[in-house]
Amino acid sequence: MDAKAFWGKFRTTVYFRLAYLTLVALIGMLLLMSFSTCFALLLIPVLILLVPHAFGERRLRSHAVNVIFVIALSTALYAPLATSDVVTRPQAPQAFDGVRADFAAGLVTPFRCGDVPCPANTAFNFTVNVTSTDAGFTDQSVELVVLDLVGIDVRGQTLTMIPLEDRNLSNGETFYLNTTLPPAFHIFNFNIVNASGAPVEGTFGSAGPFNAGYDVHLATIWLRALFFSVFILFGFYLMLMLYWWTRRARQVRGTMAPPEAKRAEGGGEFTCTNCGADVAETAAKCPKCGAVFEPEAERESAEPVHPK
Repeated sequence: MDAKAFWGKFRTTVYFRLAYLTLVALIGMLLLMSFSTCFALLLIPVLILLVPHAFGERRLRSHAVNVIFVIALSTALYAPLATSDVVTRPQAPQAFDGVRADFAAGLVTPFRCGDVPCPANTAFNFTVNVTSTDAGFTDQSVELVVLDLVGIDVRGQTLTMIPLEDRNLSNGETFYLNTTLPPAFHIFNFNIVNASGAPVEGTFGSAGPFNAGYDVHLATIWLRALFFSVFILFGFYLMLMLYWWTRRARQVRGTMAPPEAKRAEGGGEFTCTNCGADVAETAAKCPKCGAVFEPEAERESAEPVHPK
């Protein structure tokens, strides 16, 4: 069997559909790993609709099932990859060049305890150095913000750090704090706050420290990916509804217009009312679903005869 014949036969099997849906899921996983969340949430629904449509999928029910398969597979592939990246990434000192103050060497010790998570009673030492040349920016407080991700919930705590010297930021001041944390997926950052307690500068934050196992981080990332998939579903079904409406409008317009108008609008093509596929004007049956078309009655036109 030559390649062309094999391809033609393969396209009629369910394995072909699984192949291109798996391809869409892989692209979706890469988008979640590589781009911003907002960009991925906008682009993934478009791919889930357009890729199957390009391969000849026209049934709305099939499109509705496709999105469930793609989301389940893409999140199942994304979660372990993202988890491995998070739990093995080395600690990078948090730094921030602010308008009024600079942060340097924002660290936590220990960051992780070898290849195993730190014990639940581990005391973590957070340190950060803050420097400011702004004369009016003295006697400020530095806070440690720790977010605990538990499933799709976020539990935050804000702790005031202790200065090592006199809070004089002009020559650099180191702040520290020793504290224990509940076993969870943690993200931390540092903020400078003014006398009223409002943050005025801060670092961007990073994951850590690690006192929970791989399974806790995997479950957290997977559940949060499924939660954000709700937005993918909403965007997809909105596009699917618009697709159904435009196709339905085309069918109604085709049944109401005379044959001359159909040829002018559709370029010599009709829409199968059974499956929605585009069908050539001269076709006797639908090439996709096999529905047989009834021949239209030929119209005879006669000019009136005027008496002389």
